[in-house]
Amino acid sequence: FGWTEVKNVSPQHLKEIIRLELDLINYFKNILEEIKARFGADIKDTTMIANCLVYWSTFGVLRRWALKPRYSNEEIIDFILNTQLKGLIPDLFD
Repeated sequence: FGWTEVKNVSPQHLKEIIRLELDLINYFKNILEEIKARFGADIKDTTMIANCLVYWSTFGVLRRWALKPRYSNEEIIDFILNTQLKGLIPDLFD
């Protein structure tokens, strides 16, 4: 929703929104870098995966209206982990 409304945001506020999103991506990237260093996980591109994590985390929120009657939050999270993250970082799921 936020990105569909970007056209209504001042340039100054848009810069702040982008900065906050980049901060979130960097937060996940740092976690992935720590996992890579601490556990020797074979993570090829922490920046790409961090961006994907931020994007995928919105799935349950954006699709909640369609998913709520059938799936719990835990089932949605498990689905994302098993179908998306497991393919990118298989070392964590062995």
